[in-house]
Amino acid sequence: MIDHNFHSQLKNHLENSFYLGIDVDVKSPELCIISLSGTNLQLFNLEVKFKGDVRITILLKPEKYSLNFVNQLSQSSIEQREKFISIWNLIGSKFVNFTINNEQINQEAFLNKRTNWNSFFIKFTKAPICEEGSADSITETVLNFTHDIITMVLSLVDFEIEGFSEGKLSKIEINKYERNPVNRKICLMAKGYVCEICGFDFQRTYGNIGKDYIEVHHTIQVSEMGADYIVKPLKDLVPLCSNCHSMIHRTKPMLSIDYLKNEYLNRDKDSSL
Repeated sequence: MIDHNFHSQLKNHLENSFYLGIDVDVKSPELCIISLSGTNLQLFNLEVKFKGDVRITILLKPEKYSLNFVNQLSQSSIEQREKFISIWNLIGSKFVNFTINNEQINQEAFLNKRTNWNSFFIKFTKAPICEEGSADSITETVLNFTHDIITMVLSLVDFEIEGFSEGKLSKIEINKYERNPVNRKICLMAKGYVCEICGFDFQRTYGNIGKDYIEVHHTIQVSEMGADYIVKPLKDLVPLCSNCHSMIHRTKPMLSIDYLKNEYLNRDKDSSL
């Protein structure tokens, strides 16, 4: 069953993930509309539809006056489109339909074919909602799917939220580094929430309070990235627990993942000397 606090949980989950104001408009027990709040920028909204506890459909589409945003997406780089496709595959390509200018697009065409966009939408459909044998609740699964679909479209624009003024978002600026929630999400979707070096799992140790928590480390020092550097989240980002992340940065230059992992694995041998 969907938790009766689902809509407030959804709002909090998305706001904490993307640093954006989120409105969740409950139309009926089986339909809610998600949109951005606190901004005069016309971007997109999502329709989240349920068929009981059996099927979920999420439709992401541009808002009515969002032609500039749609045009920006159509100018996305190869690297951005590769991120989009990586999320598409991590979610499950068979569950996602992507349509541009009323034509369904496959991954190869999306990566290689250039055209001006007048419209687009992403449609995700899954039944049953949870995989057989999954320990996750339906509410938790739907929260994650909704988050992932938003991540798909935001992967086509590198952004940083900068300040609110009188309830209005002042601007969105390009930022390819540590504050980009899309890069972080792609890393964690692919690599999970277990420390790459020591195997520490926050949820296993702390229970639900530790669920979906871990730090993300850049294998290239952020200060050393040039202005044009494009982060490749599957290559450049690694999940680390707080201790290992601190140890990585204890020296200058910072330690490599492989070096610290070797030190961790051989720590008993060193202590016996």
